[in-house]
Amino acid sequence: MNNKKRQSNRVPDTDTAKGIKYYPEEELAALIRSLNRDEDHHIFAQDVLLTYPYLAESYTKVCPQRCDLATAAAKALDGNYSYSPSLLELRSDLQLMVNNCVRFNGSESPLAETAESFESFFNQKLDEYIQSKTCGRRMSSLRLQQQWQQPQKQFSASRRGPSSNHQSFTNRDVVSLVNSLVRRDDAGAFVVDVAATYPELRESYNAICPNPMNLRIAKERAQAGYYTRTATGVSDAHSQDTTNAISEAACFGPTIADSLSSLREDVELIVSNCIRFNEQIESWVNLARSFQKFAHQRIDEFVLRHEPGLRGTQTGTERYCPSEGNVAGGDNHLSKDTDSSDAVSEPSSLSMEEHQTQHPLATEENAPKHRGSWGQLAAEGNATMEPIATTSRGLDNNKKKTLKWAEILPQPLLVHTCEGVRPDIKPSPLQPSLHIPDHLRRRIVVDYLLRERIGLRLVGKRVWIPFLRDPPSPGVEAIMGSILNDANDAAIIRPSKDDGENGSADDLLIEDHMSAQAVLNAFVKSVKDFYHKQRSRSDFENVFQYSVEDEAVYTRVLDIVGREFNRLLPFAFLYEIEAAELHAWSAERAVDTILSPLREGKRQRLEIPGSGDNTDPHHYGSTEYEERDESSNSKTLEVGYSDWSPSAYVHYSYLVRFLVHFPQMASLCCANRSDAAKGAITTTPTTLRIQKCLLDVIKQVTKVVEEFLVFIDGYERRLQYTV
Repeated sequence: MNNKKRQSNRVPDTDTAKGIKYYPEEELAALIRSLNRDEDHHIFAQDVLLTYPYLAESYTKVCPQRCDLATAAAKALDGNYSYSPSLLELRSDLQLMVNNCVRFNGSESPLAETAESFESFFNQKLDEYIQSKTCGRRMSSLRLQQQWQQPQKQFSASRRGPSSNHQSFTNRDVVSLVNSLVRRDDAGAFVVDVAATYPELRESYNAICPNPMNLRIAKERAQAGYYTRTATGVSDAHSQDTTNAISEAACFGPTIADSLSSLREDVELIVSNCIRFNEQIESWVNLARSFQKFAHQRIDEFVLRHEPGLRGTQTGTERYCPSEGNVAGGDNHLSKDTDSSDAVSEPSSLSMEEHQTQHPLATEENAPKHRGSWGQLAAEGNATMEPIATTSRGLDNNKKKTLKWAEILPQPLLVHTCEGVRPDIKPSPLQPSLHIPDHLRRRIVVDYLLRERIGLRLVGKRVWIPFLRDPPSPGVEAIMGSILNDANDAAIIRPSKDDGENGSADDLLIEDHMSAQAVLNAFVKSVKDFYHKQRSRSDFENVFQYSVEDEAVYTRVLDIVGREFNRLLPFAFLYEIEAAELHAWSAERAVDTILSPLREGKRQRLEIPGSGDNTDPHHYGSTEYEERDESSNSKTLEVGYSDWSPSAYVHYSYLVRFLVHFPQMASLCCANRSDAAKGAITTTPTTLRIQKCLLDVIKQVTKVVEEFLVFIDGYERRLQYTV
């Protein structure tokens, strides 16, 4: 009788026949009109065929069904949307607008980004409107509130467990519980969707973790009543929302660990996916274990707060998070009786098998052979394994018979480095991948290893050569061998000043054509010559292939490279000795620039005959008056100091160091600061986001830099030596 009464109180999501109206027509129409935003360029305001009549044939072929905000507002005034508590029909029409926009314009077009933004916006507005009308509760719970204020005595005591003073809770309480699982220490790692946040990892992540799960999905499930539905609930998804007060029979089991089992399974799925995908990274594994223990502790506290009668039974922390004195028989705690949890428990079971031969308690004799839950194993009294104790005495005995959790964790692998092996780096949008020629890459590495010995490489200065480009001599082979074996080997020694004024045999005089500015000018000239030659051809197939715009992209990027290199070189890309020598040389040059007018005036006075006997201040133009006037010429001093550019005086090896980091610096400059992740449950640490159109610019910059590095490598080949 009770079941029939409850079924009669269930409210379908859409019921126009019975005349159950949830929202006024005028309010829904005003809500729809508020969705017309300026940032969307009003592309959803009216029918596409009214705005672009010439697209009628092509648009209707791709999108036979269409909708717009004006049509939706008219339907709202007719009452078509007022009979759905969750506004499903309105959401369907709005989603149709988004799908049509993406389908007709392509998923990579700017309009697709606008449609995605509009989708998030209207979902947020509809959710806020529903919450404002229901005060955060569902419409069905408001209508049936009086019926559910009666005591919940009709439920079976056997399903409730030993509790007799149950305190009912709502879906909002479960949502708050899921929100409380977000920790600052995790930095949002378990909130975001890995495949969506890191597109470059989507294929590998989906292959390793076919069942994704995160706290954002868990929150959506909590809002939909997924974690509070009864075990024998009907198939109708909307029948789960008949009440805001949740039955204890739907959530609580005979023990704390068996309560809220659906939420615990999702937590285990999150942890298992993280461990499986990052099994070689100890820090991520430790973070996942820490989150696992924290989440089950929060769920245990929630269960005890609403069902105090379960106190003293096995907790979820004891079952799912084995620790010291809490690991029974080395069994894999990720085993579950559901298909999804069975799929995600394989990595942990593999690690357990590796230790079965090392620990006597983790042998095949006492390992469980079936997939029952821990509670079922304990209830059946399985003689082949020792069940988890449910009393304090049993826990004390269990501590003496079990292993520490740290002992059954897989041991870290030994890392062996091999010569000639390159790491496989998967770049992120803010860290573009660069193809660097091998010789330039070795130069950067050698400069870093010898950073405490090499000096500043200036034009007109003899410097020590770490290694040569040409076929190496026996001395160079010894240097390279010592670098590979030990960067601090005594065999690598800078030549001393006793080797002579002209330097030792390993010293090289840096000439003007070896400066960074000379190499930059040479590359600019080669780009212009290439495009001029290509445009002068008469056998081209595409007249737009080598356009002036393409050439301008190169020249603009190279102009920025030159300016930023001159600006950042004194403060970055130099090691300690090099930076000190550069600042000292800059100070000497500044002093020389200031004193040069005085020296020039003095030289002119000495060259003019009789200048010492003449006391007329205006005779011969070389008196003390003119000397003081020339020395106070501020324009001369300003021009002499401000026109200094380091690129004209330093070796191009510093330009190589700069180019290696330039694409990443450019991408960071184009990124915007986001204080919270999109759709996060709570506030997360600051992140950086970059628009797709700016990513295309970064790709062009990266391409120009790669070609510049290849040009420098070829430029070096035309030189006999390299520094």
